[in-house]
Amino acid sequence: MYKLFSHSLFSFLFLVGGYYYFIVPVFGYTGFQWNFSYIKFLESLLFILFFEKILPRRCSRPSDFILNIHFLLPILPMFVLYACSNRSRIFMYAVLFCFYMIIILRNTSFFNIRLRKINQNFLMNILILICLIYVLLLFNYQGFNLNFNFFDIYMYREIYSGNLPRIFNYASPLVSKVFLPAAVFLCITYRQKLAILILIISSTLIFGYTQHKGTFFYPLFVIVLYNIIKSEKAIEQLKTSYLLLLITCMLFFYFENTISQFIASVFFRRALFVPAELNFQYFEYFSISKNVFWANNFFTFGLVDYPYDLPTANIMGEYVSNKATNYANTGWIGSGFMHFHFIGLLIYTIIISIIMSILDTISKQLDTRLIIALTVIPILTMFVSSDLPTTLITHGLLFSIIIILYISPIKFKNYE
Repeated sequence: MYKLFSHSLFSFLFLVGGYYYFIVPVFGYTGFQWNFSYIKFLESLLFILFFEKILPRRCSRPSDFILNIHFLLPILPMFVLYACSNRSRIFMYAVLFCFYMIIILRNTSFFNIRLRKINQNFLMNILILICLIYVLLLFNYQGFNLNFNFFDIYMYREIYSGNLPRIFNYASPLVSKVFLPAAVFLCITYRQKLAILILIISSTLIFGYTQHKGTFFYPLFVIVLYNIIKSEKAIEQLKTSYLLLLITCMLFFYFENTISQFIASVFFRRALFVPAELNFQYFEYFSISKNVFWANNFFTFGLVDYPYDLPTANIMGEYVSNKATNYANTGWIGSGFMHFHFIGLLIYTIIISIIMSILDTISKQLDTRLIIALTVIPILTMFVSSDLPTTLITHGLLFSIIIILYISPIKFKNYE
């Protein structure tokens, strides 16, 4: 029975129900429409059964766990939009082909990697120190100007960011998505309860100062992740937890009050359907508009002319919501197409496969679960809300890999 309910088909059906009963009626004004296609629904069912068959069922390598997360975010919600909103078949097939290629290509060994030696306990203390210093720096610039009201974050975010030096735009993602989650995971592993409490308080303060709500949730996400990946049935637990979260969100939607609706909306709409919708929106827009060809990235050295007057996130914000002030960022799928159509998707497929292969190679010397904990948040960002080069540099994925390379190759004996 446990294996049955961990099947992705159940989650897909609940997503369809949630989309029909809640997303379309409540958020239809943002572009979510019901235009059901029986053929595409059947196609989706067959593809889900196919990928459920070939996706890893045991977490023996980091990529085993990461690929299953990727299937749940954002590919499974994309199936819902594909069937229930009658979206593009050629784009959906291209995405599935690229995902399949990642599953295959990750098995290729690209590098022979040897780890350096930094004691994990020492690393934990350094990461805690960095987080505390960051909070003190925020206090130095912001004082007691904090906001913990989730409903006002977009109003205060620009104001608060204007009070901080530009370097904080680069430091904040590193601290919130790499250092803080890694420190929390290591503290749980070494049973440092006081340090965990201090880090949770720090994450809350960082949220209050920066108005990025993800910072508030990342430590909680790591705690849940720890309890999932310590199990031998980590992937089954992941899928079952995903299904239970869907059911919980649907129950919250039934309570017609602001708080419950907001909680359900954060996960069900913002985390699941918005990234999936934006992938299709990016495809629709850049199918008829000029590609960017990475002109907005540093590694093109200004040799490629940027074809627009606004950043692509603002252009898509205007396309989706008719407001150029809105930011509509998407993950590697939409971004890859934005840069170079289907060739961009293939390029990103190869790069992501190399990243997966590197993590799998490192896992031969370092505990798989530690590697997952140190990289999962930047990788999740790459799946749903950030371009691949931005994820590597700004959101800390490259930095996470460098940290892993210098960790002493010690296997944890247990996670109990």
